[in-house]
Amino acid sequence: MKEFRCLECKIRFQAKASSNRKYCSLACYHAKPERNPFYGRKHTDRAKKTIGESTRRRFGSGPKNPFYGKRHTAESRRKMSESRSRKIASGEINPINTGRKGNHNGVDYHSAYEKKRIMMLEQDSRVKSFTRSQHSIPYWDGTRWRRYVPDFVVRYDDSLVVEEVKGYETDKDRCKYQHARGYFAGFGVRFVVLYKDDLFADNAEYRRFLCQQ
Repeated sequence: MKEFRCLECKIRFQAKASSNRKYCSLACYHAKPERNPFYGRKHTDRAKKTIGESTRRRFGSGPKNPFYGKRHTAESRRKMSESRSRKIASGEINPINTGRKGNHNGVDYHSAYEKKRIMMLEQDSRVKSFTRSQHSIPYWDGTRWRRYVPDFVVRYDDSLVVEEVKGYETDKDRCKYQHARGYFAGFGVRFVVLYKDDLFADNAEYRRFLCQQ
């Protein structure tokens, strides 16, 4: 192992001597988008065609695809959605595939944001207990029914709160959060969404946190 100094956050970190790394994490590398070798470029139509053909050869298309000409029934889609929701809630699968899936003191996390929140809850004297949410909430996204599983259920002295930990928000997220607030309000439970700014003072603190993992 050899010690390197991150060109972005200036933190020193350990890595294989042969790696000649310049950044401590992907967060630091992507802090400036122009570092991506494909930044500002686009695939040509010929390249897109080649990529498409390669993908079809790999996974099969048309009559070669065993599901060709078939469609999942509404009942099948509902069962698959419920099954996936249960697996997300139990920690069996990671829905966002961040590469940060793990377990901290018996609680599963699916991202660095979630791990940070678990650590914050452990240190909060107001918190009596917390666990991963097992709730699977059906909601209509405007085109079809979907299911949504929040992250944590936190019990305080005088209240119960369901939390979603998120780095950023999209229109799709806003739709399911609206349904979640209404769903939990019916049980007298508060639903809150925590963002990156609620967990870290700034980007530098976030990158330092990643380096320590």
